Amino acid sequence: MAQLRKDTLLELGHFSEVISTIYDCAVDPHCWPTAIEQIGELVGGLNGVIMVIDTVENESRFYADWNVDRALMQAYSEKYHAENPLHEGFMQFDVEEPYNVPMVIDPSRWRASRIYRELGEPNGWLDSLGVTLLKTPSRLGTLSIARHQEVGFAGPREIEIMRLLAPHLRKSISIADLIEMRELTARTFEESFEALRVPVILVDDGAGTVHANGAAQDLFAKGDPIRSERGMLKSPSADTSKRLEAAIADSVPPANQGEPLGQVVYLPTADGNPAFAHVLPLRSGTARGRIEPRAVAAVFITLAADPSTLPLQAWAAAFGLTQAEARVLELLIEGHSILDVATKLDVAPTTARTHLARLMEKTGVTRQTELIRLATQLLSPLRQSAGS
Repeated sequence: MAQLRKDTLLELGHFSEVISTIYDCAVDPHCWPTAIEQIGELVGGLNGVIMVIDTVENESRFYADWNVDRALMQAYSEKYHAENPLHEGFMQFDVEEPYNVPMVIDPSRWRASRIYRELGEPNGWLDSLGVTLLKTPSRLGTLSIARHQEVGFAGPREIEIMRLLAPHLRKSISIADLIEMRELTARTFEESFEALRVPVILVDDGAGTVHANGAAQDLFAKGDPIRSERGMLKSPSADTSKRLEAAIADSVPPANQGEPLGQVVYLPTADGNPAFAHVLPLRSGTARGRIEPRAVAAVFITLAADPSTLPLQAWAAAFGLTQAEARVLELLIEGHSILDVATKLDVAPTTARTHLARLMEKTGVTRQTELIRLATQLLSPLRQSAGS
């Protein structure tokens, strides 16, 4: 990872402030324009857009922008979107991997394109620096920052800044997607917080419960997979409680050395069904001030009752899987043998078996069948319940 230096005009304090704003967006989507603006300032941006598309319904699930001319966006959508030569190239990049125009098309070809000649050049747009944040069968989420002709195409510095920010953006947009961002933006923040179907608990720096919405209160009444004991957030499992407390502690300076750390804690329920606790820092800013100034983190509880809220990505985060390990697991779930997995990933069978061994070690199982059973419970629990 490239080391950030003062001569890059990027102060570490400013970078941390941007990350803090990004995490505020997870619980208050009204913060996204500010976050996009701060990112744009870091990478020489002219304007920017973040959006999540429902690829099944072919409709926008969430949209936020900074300094965007809506009339020009409408013109782009109606006249130029279908023939944009950048789309196919941008779609080839993995989640969290930044891209810009010269990475997918020769600059001379881009300047000769109709979209650039008729829309980009007259309005001063030259480059588009972006990153994919969600890419699932039902979701596509992206951040795009336009750069002015005067600053030229993005270089290694801007690409590296976007790469450093990408994991935080992905975590924030993933959690925000779980809590129905479009519904959240249509209401006041306080009303939305209480109306969320996702249980949310705000905690202080000692894991004390300072506020819980209605859905979280219902879980407290059941005592599973989370509860409040004498005002402290706990799990029925002592080990899980320790992991949860550690994740909350990591949200608080100086443990994170100035940078918020979003974490996922696996919460096995008493009846064996899986759940997750997503711990997101609430440092400063709108989200923290509107609800409870004492809160240092928001804990979102994701239950297996709704398989759409349990993406493999979150499961991988809970167990610390690498991208390669998560891909191996995904193929195994689809029914492929380990030899098929090796062929599809274009790796040696020994490499695929090494990934499998690490998967079993990280998830605490000893056999491949146990691994697949556990993953299936997490990815499609309704199907399993219907057959039981």
